[in-house]
Amino acid sequence: VFVYSASLCLFACHVALAEPTSVAMPLGAPVSRSNMALPSERLLARASVRLEPRFEEHTGLFASHLNASASLGNVELREAVKTPAGVDRKDWIAGMTIPIFNELVFLVNVLEDECTKETCPAMSAGRHFFYVWPDPETGSNRQLPAHVYMCELVEWAHDILKGDMPENFEETMKTLHKRFFRVYAHAYIHHFEAICAHGSEAHLNYTFKHWLFFVRAHGLVPDEDLAPLRELIAKFEERQDQSEAELAKSHAAGTAAKPAGATA
Repeated sequence: VFVYSASLCLFACHVALAEPTSVAMPLGAPVSRSNMALPSERLLARASVRLEPRFEEHTGLFASHLNASASLGNVELREAVKTPAGVDRKDWIAGMTIPIFNELVFLVNVLEDECTKETCPAMSAGRHFFYVWPDPETGSNRQLPAHVYMCELVEWAHDILKGDMPENFEETMKTLHKRFFRVYAHAYIHHFEAICAHGSEAHLNYTFKHWLFFVRAHGLVPDEDLAPLRELIAKFEERQDQSEAELAKSHAAGTAAKPAGATA
């Protein structure tokens, strides 16, 4: 039994906030392992992915997520996830992964009622991408219902994040974030309309962009693993480029208009 408890109403109420401070820790806030949501104590195996060799464009209901536009907004989000000067890169990645993990936990809880064994008998991202979980005893891959897969992933990630920094830190973080993406891909492609109906689109978009710009900044997930949401990602990145350009233009105009000797 999955031990987290969060309702769609609880998740949706945060959308009205300027920033999702009640759900996810503010960017740049101190993070520690004590900030993590706590899953149950089941032992978990490593997850692996099986991708169909061909990828076709999403159509019909599978394409509804491409209309995603609502956002809580943060023009400087891309800058906020970069490693600050004087901070160790590994420490920053590990620390910032914790609030990202917490955001994912809430999303998994939100999907609990919508993502059932009947509606989602396999962990997938559209018609062409399927993800499996290997049995550690037999070494064979198991196809799990999507929400069961997510719960396994959350507990596996928690076990990693609550422990000491692994020797293969870079590869571990890459694997961790690659698997986090699968939850977002499934949510967008299979449950986007339900999320919108509950007023949670803006929060979903914000947390996904937080994750996206973070992994982009640190080279944690290659493009091929992002294929299921490639159109949506291009859309978000284009809008972010435009917002940053407008902000830079505004700052430049303000500097040019400042009288000589004026201070900000």
